[in-house]
Parts: sequence; structure tokens; C-alpha cells
Amino acid sequence: MSEGFSIRQPAGQRTLALREVYLAICEGDACEAHLLNALERWYTYKLKEREQNRGKNKAARQGNAPANAEEGLWVRMSAESWVTELLGLYNEKTIRLKLGELVNRSFVSTRSNPTRRWDRTPQWLFQRLAVQEAVDLWEAQRPQPDLDPTSADLEAENVASAQPDAHPEAVTETSRTNVRMQPVKVPNGVGQSSESSRTNVRSNNTGILTQESFPDTLNRGVIPLEEDARARPPVTSSRIEARQEDPVPNSSSENASLQNKAAIQEELSAVALLEQPAASPTAADAASDMLALTDQDFNELLGAGDVNDQVLPKVAGGAAAASPTVALQVAALVPVPRIVLAARPVAPVGSEVHQGIKAMVGKHRLDELLGELTMTGGHSRKDWLRLLPDEITLVREAARSEARQQGGSMVTFAARGLDRMIGAVASQKPQQQALQANGAAYTLFEKPVAQVDMLSEGKYEVGARYRPKTGGADVQLMELEMVKSKTAGIGAKYRFSDGQVIGMLELISKFDFVGRDIGREIDQ
Repeated sequence: MSEGFSIRQPAGQRTLALREVYLAICEGDACEAHLLNALERWYTYKLKEREQNRGKNKAARQGNAPANAEEGLWVRMSAESWVTELLGLYNEKTIRLKLGELVNRSFVSTRSNPTRRWDRTPQWLFQRLAVQEAVDLWEAQRPQPDLDPTSADLEAENVASAQPDAHPEAVTETSRTNVRMQPVKVPNGVGQSSESSRTNVRSNNTGILTQESFPDTLNRGVIPLEEDARARPPVTSSRIEARQEDPVPNSSSENASLQNKAAIQEELSAVALLEQPAASPTAADAASDMLALTDQDFNELLGAGDVNDQVLPKVAGGAAAASPTVALQVAALVPVPRIVLAARPVAPVGSEVHQGIKAMVGKHRLDELLGELTMTGGHSRKDWLRLLPDEITLVREAARSEARQQGGSMVTFAARGLDRMIGAVASQKPQQQALQANGAAYTLFEKPVAQVDMLSEGKYEVGARYRPKTGGADVQLMELEMVKSKTAGIGAKYRFSDGQVIGMLELISKFDFVGRDIGREIDQ
């Protein structure tokens, strides 16, 4: 019998599942959510069948036989069959209507039989990428589940673990009293207790551990490191019977408590703490194919002096760890000040900004997202259209880099990056304390939230000097231009003393800021 079930279920029966995420992306329609879950199950089944059928067709072609095994992922099913699939919860009319809604949402595709025109039964294809995109977007918008223990939980655990040691004498005396005073009663054939079935009041048959049996009980879960586990004699039935026949000593409670503590200390002294293994040297190689910035560029984007002053731990890894690269992440994006953002115009539909956002979050969800508020700060997502094209590009590169690094969906990181750029930044949480294995307390590290003005210290003002990373003479920022493209997109461009005009992303990735000296003339 499976764990968690009281009834043994018969084999081969259908099971109908309703997922919360499918109910959400289908706007609360239970029939669509049931259909979407059933289509996913059929899609997974067809994937397994495709591998088998490809092997059959390959063997058939090698033997000059017709390769007619089905390798497609389309599911042939009528509305009547879908009623049976969903255990009769919905009628055929509702099934046809809801299947059409799933097609309109681009979650499912439909067609007629392409080879047999007389076959009127429709075929259905589960669009995995579109559904995955909608699921990732829902995951990014919902509040994060509270899965980790809080400081209050840790304090409650410490108080509970400290209670047995508060009055050891009283606990030991109570246990010994139970051993002496309460005999075990065994019912006889008529359901009554007989006097002859009373056991010895001094035998240890109550399941309460004594100072003799307690150390071996610890050894069942912890093996001393300095001994060979195979060399330790097993606990046999003769040893258990010998312990049960030994009477409980009639010593005072103080002596029994001291013996118990001595036995525990002796066992725990043989247990050693293992150090965590060193960091893998492949960590620096994992980000080699990403859009990466140097340490100086990353620190300049953060702009926090206390972050730059921290001493980073040394990581073993030879030359790979000697010059690490820091991949651009969504958390490193600097929000546009709300005052500056409010002064910008909203990009119209079809502009460069609108097209860039639609490419990141999906064309089917853009209008819905623009009508919502951010989870943090409650800002309108229509402010996404107030961002500049260079800022949209920066969000896209950061989301793509972090998706490759963590293995998640780019859509999720893109939505978080756009929210962050319009000011949806969570406040810094207070530092918490945790307990080490030896009982000492240490402070958990909280990553600081960077709140930096991009225009501080004149880095992006006229007169700032930059040096190309590939080498060459310094150039001076002469003018900041707001360029309007043909698609009505407005972006910031920087004109330098050598005549070149570049954007924000190219400026950060190809140049180093060396200072601001308006009066100095630069050699051309």
C-alpha cells in the first residue's frame, strides 16, 4: 500500500489532476486547466513513443521495409473521447469550447489528418514552450513561498532541546520510579490481568534507556571515525538478553545522572566534524560564454563603497580563479530614479522599446502585464514603456546571462529586471543570527541592496574621461544626445571627442572610466 493512502487503489484507473499554475494561466477556468494537464500527459507519452518508433523505422529502413511507425507528437482525439478522458465532468459542447480557448491562448495547436482527408477526428498538439513561458511568468509574479525556518523557530528549537538538561535529577528519579513501581500487565484468556503475569519490578522491560544500554543506542546512529565500522561487533540477541537480565542499580539519582553524562560525553567525543569541500575550479569556466564584465565595471555598477572594501575569500582553481569574471545579473541593475522615469514619455505601440519588451516577455502576455502592478512597491508596469532602448538591452543581456548561469527561464528574469528598472526593489532585510554545531552564534550575511544614482560623481556627464579597454588614447565625453529612431524609440547616446557615438551598454563593456577633468585637453 502506498504511503499516505488508507485504501488500496486498483490498477489501471484514470486520475484527474488540477494544477494551481494551470488554473492561474487559464484565468481560473477549471475545464481548461484539466484539458491542459491531460494534454501534457499525452505529450509526455508521445515523446516516449517517438524514441521507440524512431528505432523501429531505422531498423525497417535497414531491411528495406516500409518505415510506417508514427513519430509525431499529435494526439488524435474527438470531443467524446475528451469527455471520457476527463471522467465525464464536462459535456462535449463545453469541451469543444474550452479547446478553442486553449488554441486562442497558443497553448494548443489543432489540425485535421494531413494524410487521410476522410478522417474528421481532430488532432491536438501541446505547445510546451508557450505553456512553459506562461508558467515561468506566473512563478515570477506570485509571492515567494515561505519555506525556510525563521529566527523564532530556531529559538524554539533551542529552548526545547535545553529542557531535558534543566533538572536532570528529577528526570532520572522519575524514570527510576516508573521502573520500580509499575509492573507490566498481560491479559489472560478472558481479558483479565493475572497475578502470575507480573514481571520483575527491577528488570528493564519498559523501554526506558539506562546508563548501560544508552551508549549502544547512540552507536546505532553514529559510528566513531577513528574505528572501522566493520570491526565493531554487531548487537546480538544474547547481548540484549544479558542487558535485560541485569537489575537496575539502586544507586542514588546523582550517581546515575553522572554516569549517564559520562557515557554520553565518551560517545560524542569520538564524533568529528568534517569540513566542507573546497569550491570547484570550474565555477569561473561556467560563465566564460556569457556577457561578462570585469570586477571594476561590476563594482562601478553597484557603486557601494562598503561592498568594494570587502575582502573576498580565495578560491582554489589555479589560473582560472586568479582572474575571475563576474556575470551580469538582474540584481546588479540600477533602477532609474522615479522622478526621471516620470518625466519620460511613454513609448507607443510598435516602437523599439515596445518591440524589445514584447520579445522578452512574449506577445501574448504583454498587454496583460502592462495592466498590472509590481509585486514590490506597487508600481504600474506601464512604466516599462518609459525605459530607454539601451536600458531594455541591458535588461535583456542581464536576464540572458543569469538564465544561463542558473538554468532558469529568461522570461522570469526579464520580468524581474524590468520591474527592478522602474523601481521595484525590495528593502534590505535585517541581519539574523544562526547557531553553529558547537552552540556559538554567528551573523548571517545579507547581500546589500545597491541604491546608486547612475549620474553620481559626473561619470556620465560632459567632461568625463574614458579609456578604451583594448588600448589607445583617452577620450572625453563631449555631449549627451537623446536620439529618436524611425520606430519612435528614444535612447541616450554619448558623443566623444574622437567623433564616435555609442550607447550605454557599449560604453560600460568597452571603456573604463578614468576621471573627470573638463579643463584638460585630450590629444587627438
